[in-house]
Amino acid sequence: MMIEKNFLVKLVESKNPIEVIWNKLNEIWKFGRVKKLNNIEQLYLEREKKSCKFEEMLSKIFFEIYDELIENSTRNIFLKKISRKNDEAIIIMDGFSIREINLLFTQLKSEKYAIDDYFYSFSALPSTTEIARKAFYQDFFSVTRKEDVERLPSIPEKIIWCAMPDILLHSKQKGRIELLSLDDCLKKTFDTLFSIVDKIEVEEILITSDHGYLYFPEYGTWWDTTSGIEKVLRRIFGGERFKEVSKLDEKMLKILEKLSKDGYVTEIKDYVLVKGRWFWSSKGRFSPIFHGGLSFMECLIPVIKLRRM
Repeated sequence: MMIEKNFLVKLVESKNPIEVIWNKLNEIWKFGRVKKLNNIEQLYLEREKKSCKFEEMLSKIFFEIYDELIENSTRNIFLKKISRKNDEAIIIMDGFSIREINLLFTQLKSEKYAIDDYFYSFSALPSTTEIARKAFYQDFFSVTRKEDVERLPSIPEKIIWCAMPDILLHSKQKGRIELLSLDDCLKKTFDTLFSIVDKIEVEEILITSDHGYLYFPEYGTWWDTTSGIEKVLRRIFGGERFKEVSKLDEKMLKILEKLSKDGYVTEIKDYVLVKGRWFWSSKGRFSPIFHGGLSFMECLIPVIKLRRM
């Protein structure tokens, strides 16, 4: 995938390069008519490879963009700022990314809902649910399965936090829990989301997320490293994309200093985060879904405002 000249011109001339990148990612992840959520794996794979190549090229010609991402993610955490207005419901879908929001557009029935606004915000860093909940100090209703929707009040006074799709996408070791396909994960997610929307009786609904994720289903969706770098990343990070600085010894910190200069990692406050889409094999990995690092697909989160017709 080549980056078009007009895109680079927009990027250089824009006062907000993140917005230019956001628009480009939405262009990549725009779906046609998707009536049923079947064979989504192939659709995701095609777009994930494009997203991977896009960020890789951008990281080489405009590596300062990660500094912009860090600054905004540190300063503009959307979850800290949102507050419920009268006659508005707020739904936070855990791990709902650019991918899922564009699929949502294909599932919305235009005669029932109008889209009043669609924009982006930033995840907390590291881009995990635990860190987001620490930053997000407000109380909320928790939905971890569709059955939980029944207990929601028709006019919720609290924000609704749904654990999907994140809780479904992270498949564990076979035999311990049910392994779901991506199709099934997304079907359950959208079924639960629309159950929430149908249950509540408010005119305006804001749907957003706490973080996105990286999707590594096969070769071409990640950046290759040398065997030496892969060994080091595996040793330091294991199966995660971030590490607390306090848990690293002096030897590891010196190694990370070199990795930082070479563009593999960056240090933010109390954490070291992996940048971009670097990948390494790790014992015990059974899910292609990862987050916690610093990348566009992890840190740029969608926000959509719906109005009931």
